[in-house]
Amino acid sequence: MNRFGDMDLSEFRKKMTGLNSGGNGFGESVYIKRLSMQREKRFLISSTGTRIQLSQQQIVDCSPNNGCSGGFFGATFRYIKQSGGLAYETSYPYVGTQQSCSLESVEIGSIQGYGTTPNGNEEEMKRALSTYGPLAVGVYVTSDFQFYGPSQRAGTSDIIDIASCPKTIDHAIAIVGYGTENGQDYWLVRNSWGTDWGLNGYFKIARNKDSMCGIATYGYYTQV
Repeated sequence: MNRFGDMDLSEFRKKMTGLNSGGNGFGESVYIKRLSMQREKRFLISSTGTRIQLSQQQIVDCSPNNGCSGGFFGATFRYIKQSGGLAYETSYPYVGTQQSCSLESVEIGSIQGYGTTPNGNEEEMKRALSTYGPLAVGVYVTSDFQFYGPSQRAGTSDIIDIASCPKTIDHAIAIVGYGTENGQDYWLVRNSWGTDWGLNGYFKIARNKDSMCGIATYGYYTQV
């Protein structure tokens, strides 16, 4: 049981997921409530090996992307490219609400461009992950996500593998790795629901299973 245990599924989905009703596809036409990269791609590694936090609030406030109410992956990456990068988290800290853009200077985190993997092509997603780093993707959230956590029973798996899972994505996440466990391929994914959910904030979902829950609809990557 976790902190979502007292919610019914409809309440959970309303609170933790969401697509703009005007969306008619992924890519450039779907609004996703949360920045899937907010907990993963906002870090850079400096030449000394120190992990540098980049500003989430700058994206919420300054990119033309609906702030906390949803946005396009592509529009976010396009803003970062056109603005020349992002400020440090310490100079433009996250406050959790959209405010007027107060960016004084861009400090780091520029990108040369961005791209997407072909719809449903999980081999290309694997290649892009190895080449460019974490992928911004979407997934359809079921009750399996609500109560997800480490497997507590011998012989059971903590890989999400749902028969006939819908592929209409409604939640943004970041793929950070992949592997195989007891013969089953999986993606390792970072969520945005806190470290007290799942596997310290991460989860595993079946890979090479016909785009499980829509995870292979598209994978957005950045070129730095």
